[in-house]
Amino acid sequence: MVATRKTPVAPVPPGSRTNSSAPVPRASSKPAAASNLKAPLPDAAPDKNGDKSSPQKAQAKSRHKNRQAKKSGKPARSPLDLLLYLLLFLFGAYALTTCPADAALSNPVCRGLAQYRTHVLEPYVLPPMHRALSHPAVYPYTAAAQRALDTVQPYAVRTAVLIQPFAERAVRLARPYAKAARAQLAAQWDAHVLPPYRVHLAPHLARMQPYAAAAQRALERTAYTLHTLYTRHAKPLALRLYALAKPHVLRAYAAARPHVLNAWRVGVRRLGEARRAYVDPHVVRIWAKVLELSGKEVVVVSVRDDGEGGVKGTAVSGTTTSTLIVAKTAKAAPEGVVTPVVPVPVAEETAVVAPEAAVVPTASEATASAVPSETAVSLTASPKPPVGTASVPEPAASPSSTAASVETPVSSTEPSTPPVETASAPSSSSSSTAAAVETAASVVAQSAHGMESAVVGEILASASSAPAETDAPLEPETEEPGAAPFDDPKPYSTPEEDDMASFFEEFDVDAIGLVTEEEEDLALTPEEERALAAQAAKEKVERTKAQRAELEGRLARLSGELKATAKEKEAELRGVLAATRGRGVAKLEEGEKEVIGELRKEGEKLMRGLEGYLKKERQGAGKDGKGREERWERVVGKVEEKLGERVANAQAWLTAVHTEEKAGEVEEGMAIIAQMRDACSQAQGNVGMDLSWLDDVTYMDWQVYHDLARIGEAFQAQASEIQGGTHADPPADPFLTRVQALQGELNALVEALVGRIAALRREAGELFSAPPEPKTPAVEADEPMVSVEPVVPPPPAKAGATDPESPVIGKSAEQVVEALRDVPVEPKRVHEEL
Repeated sequence: MVATRKTPVAPVPPGSRTNSSAPVPRASSKPAAASNLKAPLPDAAPDKNGDKSSPQKAQAKSRHKNRQAKKSGKPARSPLDLLLYLLLFLFGAYALTTCPADAALSNPVCRGLAQYRTHVLEPYVLPPMHRALSHPAVYPYTAAAQRALDTVQPYAVRTAVLIQPFAERAVRLARPYAKAARAQLAAQWDAHVLPPYRVHLAPHLARMQPYAAAAQRALERTAYTLHTLYTRHAKPLALRLYALAKPHVLRAYAAARPHVLNAWRVGVRRLGEARRAYVDPHVVRIWAKVLELSGKEVVVVSVRDDGEGGVKGTAVSGTTTSTLIVAKTAKAAPEGVVTPVVPVPVAEETAVVAPEAAVVPTASEATASAVPSETAVSLTASPKPPVGTASVPEPAASPSSTAASVETPVSSTEPSTPPVETASAPSSSSSSTAAAVETAASVVAQSAHGMESAVVGEILASASSAPAETDAPLEPETEEPGAAPFDDPKPYSTPEEDDMASFFEEFDVDAIGLVTEEEEDLALTPEEERALAAQAAKEKVERTKAQRAELEGRLARLSGELKATAKEKEAELRGVLAATRGRGVAKLEEGEKEVIGELRKEGEKLMRGLEGYLKKERQGAGKDGKGREERWERVVGKVEEKLGERVANAQAWLTAVHTEEKAGEVEEGMAIIAQMRDACSQAQGNVGMDLSWLDDVTYMDWQVYHDLARIGEAFQAQASEIQGGTHADPPADPFLTRVQALQGELNALVEALVGRIAALRREAGELFSAPPEPKTPAVEADEPMVSVEPVVPPPPAKAGATDPESPVIGKSAEQVVEALRDVPVEPKRVHEEL
């Protein structure tokens, strides 16, 4: 039991941080001008100085917040965010560069993206977008855009046809540079990345490899064991338990759901009563304090709430009795102005309203439709009269009065006392009461703007249910036979039943336990059930037969279309190969003049140089032969090296042209094969789902389904044979013929140059290896000189003198004696005869 008492006024917090005291708010002496706008909040009421402190505080606070926001700035991204963005960018770049050329979906990333598109984008994302684009509000713009595209498309196609040769030429010119750049990057990788890896990281990885292999084997064994347990034991057991428990769970759910809902409603109602008993009094007290601080006079009117959202006229033990707090200004307001009304719980002894009491509105209140700002007409209740007396309402004020009031007459509590009626409107008391209560409720709702509370909802509910309950004593209620009570837990059709039906539809079962008595009375007999089952089986067979006929016709049509498409693609492939090979022949003819002709000229030039050098060496015979031969070998080695480079360049050019053109043929052929396989995949997707849902589908049906893909596989094998020249009717290949001719011409040129160099080597060998013998002049015999002068005989030789011109053989006697001086002399042996 809560008693209303006046609480002390809390001081208003100062508007600034200075030591100056803030003015205490007081009642305004001058009423504000009437306005049709909504009343401002009590917190924003002006003080006696005419200024508003709350907006200034809010403005200062907002300025402070703005300064803080400016200081904070944009939060910096963490390294994890940057790493995530980098990984997303790399993933997107990898997918864009890899997946367009992966028609077979051999890459796991491309296969995952394709599955995501098939199972998520196409069934869930793209259809809503298509429906949105086909909406009448959007379709005109899409149609205009499509018309613009149709207009621009021929020019775009023509431009693409004109640009394609230049683009292909640019690609061909850029491909060698790309290969060179790739080789350069590979060299840098091998030079700067692999050595540190092999020195610092590879040894540790090698040491960890045995442990990693052992861990991997253990994990694989564990995973295999768990998978085996799951597939062989856990999954079948779970499915069996689910199948056994499913009917019982559904039946238990259907049986318990009404009781749970009733318990929920009772709990919510009890919580509402507890909230009205323990929370609303404090809220009303706070609201009264707010009104008092705003300078308005509070008048209390007691109204009792029975806890069900309606207003009763009698006080019953255990119910909540509230009062309507009405703010009243010092001076009356103009006509049509109403003040906010808020219920305040009070004790049951303070206010008891008679069951037949009626609220009589005044003329100003009956015509009031807008909520005023601050001035209001007070809604008062007369004090409780003594038992046995009846209060008479005061006459209504004239429309020109500025202080009109509405008094609530309170009659005697005796049930025999007749209700008091007004003389002006005896038949419209209930409607006037409803209008008054609705006006008070609207006043409360608009006055509580900015302070939402459960009290407002209670007042609105009371206002909506007040007319029906106040009229109850005048016209006694008559309950219709067969009408459902108010607290019937199973109404005829409720949202809960709709939710229940949708819940069982998700499980594809009937609503167990929700069959009404009427439905039970209409149960079919066994004969009728068998007849219905036979009819359903017959309809199912006919429906299946129609579906099979439609699917077989569709499969035959798709197979014929795919075969026709294969023939068209074969002709297209032959045309593409002919065009590609023609371009290759033209490229060979252009390169033959540049490469083969340049090689021939360079070889002739070098051969003439060797022949001239050998001729000079032949003329300079007689010089040092060994040095000349070494110089000749050096010259011949340089010539052979230069010719080898020229021949290698020519051979590399020929090989590159052949490889490039054949790669282009393969690429064009794979593109056509991919188109054919896509057509086969689309055909399979057209019939795959319907075939899987066919009731009597067989193995042969699936073989026909897979034959659609086999058409694409057969076309791929045939296209490979056509491109490789192993087909029974292969197309002409002038490019390969021209390549073979150029290869033979290049080989002949190389053999000719090698033969000429070998001939020059033989000539040089003959020149340098057998030099000519020097010529010795013939010596003539001296004839005897004949002189007329006398001949002088030579002088006699001295003893011991030797002729210097005579040869000396052996040694002199002195030399022999000197040499034998140190030799020991043996004794002379005597030979004796025996």
